[in-house]
Amino acid sequence: MSDNKTNQQSSSSSISKREQRILTCDEVSTKSFPIKQIGSDIQHFEGNAQSSVVLERLIQVKTLPEIISRVSHENLILKIIPMVKILAQDEEPTIRQTVAEKIPIIVTELFKSTKGCEEILSTIIPLLVSLHTDQNNNVKEIAEKSIIEIFSLIKSKSIQIHEKEMKFHILSIILDLIRKKEEKKR
Repeated sequence: MSDNKTNQQSSSSSISKREQRILTCDEVSTKSFPIKQIGSDIQHFEGNAQSSVVLERLIQVKTLPEIISRVSHENLILKIIPMVKILAQDEEPTIRQTVAEKIPIIVTELFKSTKGCEEILSTIIPLLVSLHTDQNNNVKEIAEKSIIEIFSLIKSKSIQIHEKEMKFHILSIILDLIRKKEEKKR
């Protein structure tokens, strides 16, 4: 009889665990997941960005603004952006969508240096264009919003680009890549 009670208690506790609410993408807050020290931030980001658990990868993308604000430009380019490229190709559309949403933050930070501008041209813009042509409509929509936001940043005085020609070069590359991707689809 006591075995039956134990089984019922065990069963009811596992039911309550199953009934726990699952967080949606919008409910995952970076405030819920404190950032550790810089060295461990990068290692933690690299490790969890490649996790088999979707929520861990999502958390890493959601915490990108905090991580980016704490690392050097060198670490951003050498450590963080390669992981962002991997996450932008994630099988889970929510991850790709969130990456597309965070790209303007990365671009804003990269615009602060000449080397960062080169990284924008060689890596970030093609990555954003790829997300803009994603099969998932939500990913496409967010990527389009990010492109518009980057256009606005470039056109405004809020971002100081080292060379005026670089501004027009970036804009023309974005437009050209989008046009080429759209032509390939036809």
